[in-house]
Amino acid sequence: MTVKDAITLTLNLLADCGVGDWNVEVIRDFGPEHPDRYGETCYRNKTIYLSARYLHDDGEMLKTARHEIGHVLCPPSSGGVDHNETWQRAMDLVPEKPIMHRTFRIEFSN
Repeated sequence: MTVKDAITLTLNLLADCGVGDWNVEVIRDFGPEHPDRYGETCYRNKTIYLSARYLHDDGEMLKTARHEIGHVLCPPSSGGVDHNETWQRAMDLVPEKPIMHRTFRIEFSN
């Protein structure tokens, strides 16, 4: 999977869930304290971060995108802390794969 594919996949899943105001970035890694992290959700800047380390595995990228969208759908203010029951219910709302395939303008910065 390319970086563009991973971003497009995640944006399509977000749109399928009715979320259109979030960003997606693929980053090299999450630093030495989290070398094996697959993804992260940042509520402050409304961004899902995906690890480039797993681009070679389409299944893991899909799983990670869905997992992070579960966090988007149940922020801490709604009781969605860690992977509790609220988060589990939110995961039920995230499709197994994108329902619609949309085209997004994706820009890369240097």
